[in-house]
Amino acid sequence: MRFPSLCALALLATACGGEPPTQAEVEEARGRVEQALEGVERGRNALQVLGLLPDYTCGESQRGFVGRAVEGLRAEAACVSAEALAASETLDVLTLHFAEGGCVLQGLRLEGALLFSFSEGAGRFEVRGDLGRVKVNGRALDARVSYGTCGDETTYDVEVRGEMPDASGNRYSVDASVAQRGGLPLIGGTRLVLDGSGDVTGPQGTDRTSFEELDYEVGSLLPRAGSLEVQTQDGHRVRATFRTTLWRLGEAELEVDGRESVTVPILR
Repeated sequence: MRFPSLCALALLATACGGEPPTQAEVEEARGRVEQALEGVERGRNALQVLGLLPDYTCGESQRGFVGRAVEGLRAEAACVSAEALAASETLDVLTLHFAEGGCVLQGLRLEGALLFSFSEGAGRFEVRGDLGRVKVNGRALDARVSYGTCGDETTYDVEVRGEMPDASGNRYSVDASVAQRGGLPLIGGTRLVLDGSGDVTGPQGTDRTSFEELDYEVGSLLPRAGSLEVQTQDGHRVRATFRTTLWRLGEAELEVDGRESVTVPILR
């Protein structure tokens, strides 16, 4: 996941008060944001896996929902096999096995096995997914996703951990939830809006990240809107605000330590 070259950023600087960052500081800020977004991207992929399941209707029996999920998955693709197990009176487990070479579902290439568990009680239906044995788009994901509905509200959450793909040896972790938006399907739709936090840890220390309303379209590499802030291990604050301009073109406004911001064109 890369921003375009920043060699001409001096021409794109926008006056927001204060002395602008140097070219070296902008490049450093860009790298910090890219690493933070790598972790968010893995979390987004994990949440999309919940789109494999049908919508749950409050009041529907748990066993009936699991049976419907099995039938739907078997009908959708021959490359996935689904096995349901009643682990107890209140807990059902669904295991999905994907054919060798992978299986494309919900726009994701899945390999290995995926485990879902379903439970209900106290007026709430809960789904938990363990992605520890599955590869998503060629990448192993140490991730847990959950989804609870009925009662007061519906919530979707993800915890994901892993190693950065850039051979730096850095590791990331992200805890995120799906932001509630009126009229916007949470799972299985064409957009996903995320709130959460995370960190990137390497030999020199840990960068702490927080993000709000990161709005992704399915298939896009970078968000169309929202903001992300990094508190770096050496005491700096980097903030990126994303906007859409035309179709898949957008821009990110980078700000370092509250100084004059720099606008970077991006391809989503």
